Amino acid sequence: RALGLSNVETLAVMDAKNLAFPDSFFDAVVAQYVITAVPDPEATLDDFVRVLKPGGELILVNHIGAESGARRVFELAFAPLAR
Repeated sequence: RALGLSNVETLAVMDAKNLAFPDSFFDAVVAQYVITAVPDPEATLDDFVRVLKPGGELILVNHIGAESGARRVFELAFAPLAR
């Protein structure tokens, strides 16, 4: 309100793995730079999926990647599918 952001309807603070929204509430969930910052990424993803309507879209954005090892191999293999 202090900045007069007319494009922002509501802001809410909540636990990412226990969202205060009903099941099948959103057409899309966009999580930018969240998954690597939460203590329980698996539970967080589960709750993102819970609040999606059937056929909804989950969009994850992240920029941190492994420099070596099995995780790097997985990330490189998964990247074409993510696009």
